[in-house]
Amino acid sequence: MEEFMLNIPELAEPEEKLLIVLDALNGIKDALDDITFEVENKELDHAVDLVERAADSIGEVVDELENEEYELDEAVESSFEEHHRQTCPRGIIMNMIRKHIIFYGYVQGVGFRWRARNAANIYGCTGWCRNEWDGSVSMEIQGTEEAIDKVILTIEKGTYVKIENMAIKTIPLVDHEYAFKTG
Repeated sequence: MEEFMLNIPELAEPEEKLLIVLDALNGIKDALDDITFEVENKELDHAVDLVERAADSIGEVVDELENEEYELDEAVESSFEEHHRQTCPRGIIMNMIRKHIIFYGYVQGVGFRWRARNAANIYGCTGWCRNEWDGSVSMEIQGTEEAIDKVILTIEKGTYVKIENMAIKTIPLVDHEYAFKTG
C-alpha cells in the first residue's frame, strides 16, 4: 500500500485543491481493496498494518477537507454565480451549448462519473453521464464552451482515467435542467 501524503500548495486554486483530495480518496479506496485481498488470503498481520495506515490516511484527508471546506464552498458558489451571470433576466440562456460525448478508453470503474459530476458542479454545468455496455461512458453536458472544456480536462486528470478517444456532437439545449446526474 502506498503512503498518502496530501501536499496541497497554499497558492493552489480551490478547484485544484479539491482534485488533490479526490485523488487521495481514490488512493484510499485502492488501499481498502488491498486490505480486503489480504484478509481473504488470511494474511491478517499484514492486513492490520494496512488498516492502521489507511486509518491515518483517512484522518489526514478528513483534516484537510475540514481546512479547505470554506474555500471549496466559495469556489462552488463562485462557479454558480458565473453560470448565472451568463443567463439574462428573462432566463434566456446566452453562450450556452450542449454536447453529447462518448468517451472511449479506460473510463469505467475508475471514478470517471463521480469526477465528472463533481467537475460539472464546480464549473456550473448540467447534464448527465452513464456507463455503456461496451465499456464506454456517454455524457450530455450543458454549459459554456469554456466550462465544458474545463470539465473534460478535470476528468482527464483523474489518476486512473485514460481517455483514448471521444465522439462529440453538439445537440439542442435542454430547458429547466438544474443539475448534473450520474446513472
